[in-house]
Amino acid sequence: QDLPQCGNGTEPHGMQPHGPLSPQPSAGADREQEQRVQQLQGCLGRLQEVNRQLAAALQECKSDAERLSMVLGQHESRSTALRLALRC
Repeated sequence: QDLPQCGNGTEPHGMQPHGPLSPQPSAGADREQEQRVQQLQGCLGRLQEVNRQLAAALQECKSDAERLSMVLGQHESRSTALRLALRC
């Protein structure tokens, strides 16, 4: 499943972090920053949903692996019993 690009952790082009000596951002920069925050919140929500889906799939795979491991143990036990019976 392809996810939309949520950024690479860098600031958007032309947007610099504001240090203590930096001038306050303009109203346009405030709006851009708010839009970026909303975009990142949307990305976070989508990633959290994908994470929930992956966790559910992983749990299902773990259950299948445990079940198959038990079946394999049963087959190995029967195989050993048959080999011992053939030696008599």
